Amino acid sequence: MKSPLSVVRTICELQSLNLASEIELIIAVFRWAEHQNASSRRVAIEPVLKCLRFLVLESKIFSNLVKDYPDIFTPTEALQIIMYLTNPCNRTDELPSWCNKGADRCSWLKSSMFFCTKVDRKTPSGLKKLTVALKPVQRKKFLSSLKCTLEIKCKGGKFQIIGLKLLFREPVTKLSLINPLTVTVAIKPTNFWYKEVLKIAGSKEVQFTFQKRIVFSEGEVASIQASAENAEFYNFLQFDEGNFPEFDPRFECSLGSSAKENKLFFIYEVFYVEFPLRRPPSRRSNW
Repeated sequence: MKSPLSVVRTICELQSLNLASEIELIIAVFRWAEHQNASSRRVAIEPVLKCLRFLVLESKIFSNLVKDYPDIFTPTEALQIIMYLTNPCNRTDELPSWCNKGADRCSWLKSSMFFCTKVDRKTPSGLKKLTVALKPVQRKKFLSSLKCTLEIKCKGGKFQIIGLKLLFREPVTKLSLINPLTVTVAIKPTNFWYKEVLKIAGSKEVQFTFQKRIVFSEGEVASIQASAENAEFYNFLQFDEGNFPEFDPRFECSLGSSAKENKLFFIYEVFYVEFPLRRPPSRRSNW
């Protein structure tokens, strides 16, 4: 509790934490603030407030946090964050200006954490896939972090997203590491939102299946976002939005990347299955 502000700031700025949840760090910082010579806890934590990732918390946990520490947030700030956590499809520009939008950086004893060192090819037979055209891009340096988004609009039918294949550019070495890599799927305009966290080491491509049933149908958009935080010795590929391979005509796709200038991307394939149309029961003749 007597740690200087510089030490607390250094910890809060880390991109990877050996904690079960961000809430552990947040509460530790709030308790640290109680022992500082400041007019309030909010004033004490102001220098590190933008480093804390409230958006990775569950809405119920954040609500309890507001109740336990009422002097940290203004009513408007608390409401804005709760509204976003309740529906992550809401616009992020309506959040407090200091609000950190980084991905989940905690990786200790997380039930949805995978350690991926090679491609998992044990996917069910009969899957369909949507492929993104990727190509090498010239960069002089490795990229430390990246966020890419693939949005799939359904124009007809009903589908379940089974999993993804991620692809990276050579060279990939034993030192290549991404920890964590966060994959989120939101179905718009519904309130469905799902997240999985992976740790990738020394793999050019990683294929995995989601642990939760992800379904979308006509008029809905599946927004798949992959965030590579703390990527070490990994090079990325580039997407070509105008060069999509042939895919199901009932899909309309759009791509986006935080590295907009170079269109860097690593979501390579999306695996899905189609729900069969329900046929009306046959009418048996009484003749």
